[in-house]
Amino acid sequence: MAKVSFCAKTADLRAKMHDGRHEQARREAIELLREGYSRQPFLDFVAELLDPPKRGRGAPTRPPQRWLEIAEKFHELRDDGWTHEQGIFQVSEEFECSRETAERAVRIYREAKDTPE
Repeated sequence: MAKVSFCAKTADLRAKMHDGRHEQARREAIELLREGYSRQPFLDFVAELLDPPKRGRGAPTRPPQRWLEIAEKFHELRDDGWTHEQGIFQVSEEFECSRETAERAVRIYREAKDTPE
């Protein structure tokens, strides 16, 4: 059976960080370090404070304009017996977009369709 690692002091510090009381949590963490407190969850918390996880760079990507229309037209063509390549080529010509954009629109449509509500 795996050991569950829980530390009440660390949980309290994380709650303070979650509530937006960052400075108070940092001061208390420094005080605990000076006292020699060294439980593993606490040390993990301090490591996160010192080296926070990297955030994604830049703005989030947006779906192509008219992605829904592109994808629906593609699926109409597929239902009529067109191959994948033929359908992508046709919608990229019809909507004046690159093949990559058409592929991306179809992928976004499929992901949205597969996502449960």
